[in-house]
Order: sequence, then C-alpha cells, then structure tokens
Amino acid sequence: MKISLNWLKDHLDTHLDVQKISDVLTSTGLEVEGTTQFGSSEENLKGVIVGEVQTVEMHPNADKLKITWVKVSSDQTLKIVCGASNVAAGQKVAVATIGAKISPLQGEPYAIKKSKIRGEESFGMLCGETELGLGLDDSGIMVLDQNFEIGKNLSDYIQASTDEILEIGLTPNRADAMSHYGVARDLAVALKCRKIEDVSLKKLEKYPKIQGTFPNPVSVEIKNDKACPRYAGVSILGVKIEKSPKWLRDRLSKIGLNSINNIVDITNYVMHDLGQPLHAFDLDKLKTKSLVVDFSQKAQSLETLDGEKRIVGQDDLVIFDGETPVALPGVLGGKNSAVEDQTVNIFLESANFDPVVIRKTAKKFGIHSDASFKFERGVDPNVCLNGLSKAVALILEMFPAAQVSEPIDLYPKPIKAHQVLLRTHRIDKLLGIRIHRDQIKEILENLDIEIISENGDVLELLVPPFRVDVTREIDVIEELLRIYGYNAVPIPTNFSYTTGQSVKNYAHKIEQKISQLLVSNGCFQAMNNSLTSASFTQGFNQEENVNILNPLSSDLAILRRSLMAGLLENTQYNFNRKVEIIRLFEFGKTYTKTSQGYRENTRLAICISENPNTSHWSKSSSSTSFFSLKGLAQAILSLVGINAYLQLPLEKESGVALCLENKTELVKIIEVSSKMSQDFGIKQRVYYADFDFDLLVELVRENPPVSFTPIPKFPSSVKDLALLVDEKVSYESLYSASFRINEPLLKKVELFDVYQGDKLEAGKKSYALRFELQDSEKTLDDKQIEQIMSKLIATFTKEFNAELRN
Repeated sequence: MKISLNWLKDHLDTHLDVQKISDVLTSTGLEVEGTTQFGSSEENLKGVIVGEVQTVEMHPNADKLKITWVKVSSDQTLKIVCGASNVAAGQKVAVATIGAKISPLQGEPYAIKKSKIRGEESFGMLCGETELGLGLDDSGIMVLDQNFEIGKNLSDYIQASTDEILEIGLTPNRADAMSHYGVARDLAVALKCRKIEDVSLKKLEKYPKIQGTFPNPVSVEIKNDKACPRYAGVSILGVKIEKSPKWLRDRLSKIGLNSINNIVDITNYVMHDLGQPLHAFDLDKLKTKSLVVDFSQKAQSLETLDGEKRIVGQDDLVIFDGETPVALPGVLGGKNSAVEDQTVNIFLESANFDPVVIRKTAKKFGIHSDASFKFERGVDPNVCLNGLSKAVALILEMFPAAQVSEPIDLYPKPIKAHQVLLRTHRIDKLLGIRIHRDQIKEILENLDIEIISENGDVLELLVPPFRVDVTREIDVIEELLRIYGYNAVPIPTNFSYTTGQSVKNYAHKIEQKISQLLVSNGCFQAMNNSLTSASFTQGFNQEENVNILNPLSSDLAILRRSLMAGLLENTQYNFNRKVEIIRLFEFGKTYTKTSQGYRENTRLAICISENPNTSHWSKSSSSTSFFSLKGLAQAILSLVGINAYLQLPLEKESGVALCLENKTELVKIIEVSSKMSQDFGIKQRVYYADFDFDLLVELVRENPPVSFTPIPKFPSSVKDLALLVDEKVSYESLYSASFRINEPLLKKVELFDVYQGDKLEAGKKSYALRFELQDSEKTLDDKQIEQIMSKLIATFTKEFNAELRN
C-alpha cells in the first residue's frame, strides 16, 4: 500500500522526517518496506522556460519524430526535435534549454546539450511531467496554460514540490489502516503515547451533515441487512465529466492510480483518503430509480465496467434498478449505469458490505478491485457519511452551481462497539513487565477504546467497529504492546526453562539424512505450494480430488495429488534462466478424498534433467540419465537399511518400480513423457522418482536403530561366478536374489562383465558376478565359502534357470 507523506500531513501536523516516521510506523506493525522520493525542486527547474510551438513538421529520416520551431523569446526561435505524439502548433510548452539539468522520476539526471538526432540538429527539449519530476503522466509533453508568458521561467507558474511515498506492507488484519487517515490515526497514537511529538489528529466528524436542496429522486431498499448493513447515497445534478484538476491527478498518480475522469477520480481519492469505497451511477440511466440491494433470485446477465458479461446467480449480492442488475456492490459497477462523457447527473453511493459476501463474489468472478480489497478486510460502517460528505464537497468545488439532493442513509441495525474485559495483571504476566495503569488508560483512550467501567484490576472496554481485529483480551494486550513499543520491553539477562523428555521423531531424522545424501550428490531442495490447478490431475480419478471451496484462482483450486507438477514448473523456470543441469528434490504431502474421508500421504520426489548441448572440458558425457536417478533411489533405500527389494517394470509408464517382496511399491522411477514435458515448456529429457516416504518411515521404525560397527580385522574373500541366463533376466534380478538368501557373510555383489554373442545360444547372455564374503570374527575357511557359493548357485538355478560357464 502506497502512502503519500504530504497527503498524510493533511490529517496530521507533524514535523518529523520521513525516516523517523517510517521507523515509528514499522515499530507499530505497519512495516514501511521502502520509500521513494517524488517531485521536483526549484533547483531542478532551472533552465526550463515557457515556449510556444510555432510550426510542426515530420522528421525526414524518422517516422515517429517531428521537427518543431519553438519561440522562447521575442527575438529567438529554437529548432527542437521531438518525439511526443501530442505536440501541435500554438501550444505553450515547457522548454529545457541547453545547459539545463533534468532530473526525471526514473533514471539518472542529465544535462541538455546541442545534439543531432537522425541528421537534424536540436537545440533543447520539450518536456513532459516525468522528465521534470512533476507527475506520472508520460503520455506526451506538458501542454501549459495559454496565459503563461513566453520566455518566463516555468517555476514562476508551476510550484515545484517534493513528496515521499511510503510503501507499507499491510497485513490482512489491519483493515483500520487501509487509508491515509487510518495510517495518520495510528501514527498519532504512537507519537503521543511515546512522547515523541505532541501531534493532533484532525478527527472525522461523528455525525457529518450534507445539506440537500431537493428531495432525493432515488429510493433504496436493503433486502438483506447482514450482507449490506448500511447504505447511504446522494443525487447531484449539473456535473460535467472532464479531466481532473492537476492536484487530484498528481495525488492519485503518486500512489499508483491512473486518472480516469473527475467524478471517478474523486471516488478513488476519497477511498484512499478515508478508506470508504464509493460508486457513482449515471442518474439518468437508472430507469426506475428504485434501487434494491439483495441476492439475485435467478440467473441474470450483467456487463460490468471491465466489459465482461457475467451471469449473476442466487449466491451473488446485486444492486437492482427495479429488476435490472446494475452493479456487483462492493466489487464492480455495471456498464448499463456507468458514468460516461455525456453524464450530467449522478447518484453517489457510499455503503458498507459484509466481507464474506464480497470475497465470495470477487473470487467467483475473478475480480480484484480496490473496493473489494477493502471490503473483504472490513470497512468501518461509521465513515459512510464522512466519505459521502467529502466527495460532495469536492464535486461542489469543481461545480459550484451543481444541485445536491437530501441524502439517503439506511442503517437498520447499527453496528455497535464490542465489549472486552481486560485484566491488568494479565498484561503484567504476558509481557513480563509492569506498565503503569495510567499509561495503559492513556494508550486505550488514544486508540479510541472506551473504558466504561473499572472494578479492581478489571477494565470493561468498548472497542470501536473500525478495529475488526480486536475482539479478545489478548488482542487488546497486543494493541497496548504495539503502541508502548516492542523495543521498550527490556531483554532479560537470564532465561529459565524446563526441559522435557524428547520424543523420537523418526520422520524428521530420516528426512534430514536423505536430504544430506541428496545435497551431497548435487541436488537442491524445492518447496512448492500444496494448492495447484485441476489441469495437473488429469491422470488421476477426478472424484478423489480435494477441491477448495473458495479458491484464490483456478491455478490454486485443488490440493495436489502429486509433487510432479511443481517440480516440472521448477525445472522449466530454471532452464529458462540458463541453468544447464537440474537436480531437485522435495518432501511434501499429497491429498486424496476417499470413502472414509480425506487422506494425506507424505512423498519424496526427485526430478533431474540436463541440457544435452551443455559442454565442458571436464565432462566427457551426460551425468544425467535414468540410471543416475535409479542410483540415487537405491542409495536412499540403502541409507535407511532397505537392501532387499524387487525391481518391477511399469505398465503405463516408461520406468521401473522398486518394491518389497509383497510387491508394495517403495519408489517409482520414470522418464517423464515427452508430451508432459512439452506441456510444461521443457524440451529436454526429464527423469522423475517418487517415494512413499510414510512407508519408508514405517519400515525404519520396525528395524533396530543404527549401531556402530568396527572395521573388520580379518580379510575378505572374493569369488566370481559366470552365469548363463535368458537374455530377459536383468542384473537387478540377480542382485536382489543374492541378498534374499539372508546370508550375513555376503557383503557385496558387483557386475564386472556382460557377454552376448555368436558363441552363446540364441536368446542367452552371460553375466560375470563378483561376490565379496567376510566374517568380522575370524578368517573364512574354504568350507564356509563353498557353502555360501552353493546357496547362491542353487538360488540362481531355481529362480532363473541359470547355468555355470567355465
């Protein structure tokens, strides 16, 4: 949220500099994330004078440039090349003469010099607002008032001024600070209660009055006072839609808003000044002039101001003109009642709407307006008339002859201040310090929290409606500490605590060990949002999706079924930024809806890919392949003590699954299909592994804890076997079978040769395996070795019909 310091001082007369104000606001919870200087001093306008454009010709060597002759004195006319589309003969313009130093809003200052542009000499520059730091209008050059005298300094007519824009990171609970007045109110409390500066806030009138001269031609009916607690409005006759005055355009531009027209700009100005959204209807377009605020009873079409045709249904709050929908209240107006250039009479609305209702409507239609942003968080119902009164006053400043009707103000069930009991001893206990009781009362009074009774150390309070986030005792204590100052609480020199018995967290320990393994192998950990798009669940049963009731957007509509989509997005993001080798992993939950309820499953996913065109003198070939990912997966299983498993091919995907003997899947390793990779904008091959992390944790729980094993003192024995098997038998199958004999003396199995050729039978191949045997207690004798090798040969013969080769 952007706050103008000059605008802020309209409500609060402070002499503090921007840095001190930023520090105070940040310490009260309104964090100032940065400040930007805006505007131009008189020093920056030196050498900028008033000129008059005499002639305009097209540049002979450039389609978008023009050659202008500009009179800058009674006896001097300058030739200036200009690229502005709005330059025309007869205009009074701001001319930066040779030697003038220009300080634009963005970029470094520069001096004006005689130059040659596309072959044509130029002796100055015609300036726009942004070049001189006078505004954000960059549509062209400044066109000055015809009364300005040629040759005079621009600073004689236009007052140079500077401003500081504060960028505040507003948290969702601080609805009271969504305006310049709200920030000024909070700043005033902090400055007074901390004795920094004795300031006075220009408080709003409690019961502002609007003097009407005729009965309001519009009638309003609220059908649902919970959805619309208050509705005020006034009709104004005799306005003219035109460009806003410069002061108004400048104020809006400083906080990032574009000027639209004077009436709309006034509604935006009041919204950011007092925090009360307004809406202007073209009075003559309201056919019945009987407005009804109610939920739609049937599906109806409404074209909104953004040009979109929307179908409003039974759950949507709508403003009707008779039976015709004319606006989505608190969200966006309708085009059929919009203020346009021909508008002369308006009906100005200032209302209050339920945050939940507004949020549902805004999310349903995907509309994110400034008004909905404020209403979703909670707008003070007691500033409706203040906002309306200020808007009327601004309109009358522009059009003194305009006629204002008697106001409408429907407030059937006034929202009252809510009661909270505050125990002062509770403050002492929670904060660890004792704040003087008179200081507590002073802070509460400045926060507009009324003390209605006092009984011992218990205060009965009335919290005003604009503080929608202060509803409990702990909220009031937080407010006291916020104003008292977090930094004013001394840090104790000693800390006391009670140690508790630690609980073994196997999942966390295993996650840590696996993460260390993966990072040591060049992987980086990713963390993605659990909310994702429904388009990423096409391979799953759609009835099992966990859908979000009020999603922020269609891209965040369901809880993820797999970690793959997030990692593929990460991969594409990194490839687009010239990262050549991708190795990512993520621990995260997936979510499924079952007949018994909802189920969460923790997964570990690894995604690797590489640009095949990557070359380096130290790298002879690609280090990223299906087998390198498989090696990582096997290393993880080995790390958690799982060495015996089956390798089974996948039917619907290109890859394998490593499973327990009962065929329960531990991990799936695949090459991502080219179609899916292309859907994510990835041209490279991508390999993906998906572990059932919950299952890994459960298996580790069943195994004894890891213990230290000393290095064996006795030598190992190595034996080789050459096996002739069917060509369909994989080395993985032989490897797994070797450890299934449950022989503790078998330490390692390695493949050192594979042969398949004309010297073997058709459909056969030969594996040469090396087995390492070792006993930590003694040296193995020939009899023990022979027994183990016999068990291995018998297993290979039984399971794979293997034959020994000489």
